[in-house]
Amino acid sequence: HLLRGSWVAYLAGAVFDLAWLAVLGMSYLVRYRPDRRRVVDRVGWALLTVTVAAIGVEGYRTGGIAVACIGASVSVAAKALWWTFGRATRPELTAADAQWVAAQLSQASARMA
Repeated sequence: HLLRGSWVAYLAGAVFDLAWLAVLGMSYLVRYRPDRRRVVDRVGWALLTVTVAAIGVEGYRTGGIAVACIGASVSVAAKALWWTFGRATRPELTAADAQWVAAQLSQASARMA
């Protein structure tokens, strides 16, 4: 609706949603690498902020504050669910175990390189 429902609007929406989905996948892939996870999480929150702002502004402009809040809350709920999933599945490692995992990841990365 923001871009008047043209094919460009649907393409832009799809690209943005695919970018957010890619970030979700990356956050799962780097769940054992806190340094990389931090960057991925920040990008995910930035994408969520842009989405919520766009939906909120458009919802307010076309339907009022209730529409803005409900529309924006869908994206917030999806991100919160994924964030909760990430926290629930993220391992708690001792320092020694974290070192072992880092060494294994390093060896695997060296083999792939």
